[in-house]
Amino acid sequence: MALQPIVSADTEETVAFEPRDLMVTIKEIVKEMYTYADGMTITTWLDKTLSDSPEDPTLRPVWSMPAPRRKLASKGRVSLAGGLQGLASRSMAQVLTAGGMAKLAAQQVLERAGITHKAVSLQFNTTDKTPLTGSVTPGRSIATACLEMHAVKSVCTAARATLNHVALACIDGALHRYLEATGYPVDHPLTIQMPVDLRRKGKSREGNMVGVALVELAQAQADPILRLQEIGHSLHKVRNQIESVPGDAMQQYTVISALTMELIDKVGLSDRVPATGHTLVSNVPGPTKTLYLKGAKLEQNYPISILVPGLRMNITLFSCSGILNFGIVATRDLERLELLGAYIEEEFKTIQDAILPT
Repeated sequence: MALQPIVSADTEETVAFEPRDLMVTIKEIVKEMYTYADGMTITTWLDKTLSDSPEDPTLRPVWSMPAPRRKLASKGRVSLAGGLQGLASRSMAQVLTAGGMAKLAAQQVLERAGITHKAVSLQFNTTDKTPLTGSVTPGRSIATACLEMHAVKSVCTAARATLNHVALACIDGALHRYLEATGYPVDHPLTIQMPVDLRRKGKSREGNMVGVALVELAQAQADPILRLQEIGHSLHKVRNQIESVPGDAMQQYTVISALTMELIDKVGLSDRVPATGHTLVSNVPGPTKTLYLKGAKLEQNYPISILVPGLRMNITLFSCSGILNFGIVATRDLERLELLGAYIEEEFKTIQDAILPT
């Protein structure tokens, strides 16, 4: 029995999905997801590929490096008690993960029912019509921005804020200005998807361990200090939410959400179903030391990231050689993208003047 036909908004063509086609689609999505690497993993690859010495002539492409060794199981005999203890430990971890996922889902239900108010940001709740959301069309536009890291740190110290607070305040103000300049003003807070590193302290940096949190930014306003404060409150709530559940629960919840967005996109409903957030913003800590490629100094690195289903823009931050670089990638539907890069730099200057008046 076929599922309900779906009519494409662009072509008015009716497409019927059979259950077996849907299963093939799910398998393709899962296969694609396992080919991705998170920002911390790619940074680790970059550190291994480049050298910290200008005298090193070696070129080490990432594909030529040996795969990390896995721990081998002990060759000794395993006691019955030890086996039962390991089974109990794994079972408890699965129970905690399932409980964490249930808690994250319950938070969404309570917020959507109005029982809680802005305790969490809702998924699939971006109902306004802007070019930031919708089906991801072919073709890409790229823009960049950069800030001196010492200037950013000075603002962070004076405002008692983190780099994420300041960077998101710049992006928030710039996005509102960009939407207004292109004819799509928004008079309410924008929401972003923000990847977060779920690795615990002392754990290996190899392999993917990332979740995606929803962060509601500030009210549309001109006061940069109030904007910075509101974003700080939002990030604090997100941090509490992440720390209240096991990392595996957050990661698996993220996978399920991503799978849902992929399915919506595959069946052609991205332009009809509200998106989860307005854009994706990630901050990837870059190398802490100066790196070289066969004697050439790495001065700046602008990340060019992928676009996720339903979102037509991705902004990735990457620190390198004393510069905070912004790599902005969007579909060609977002015209005059270079304005956004210029606005980010101007918004930082506005925040700097407000926090550190001369």
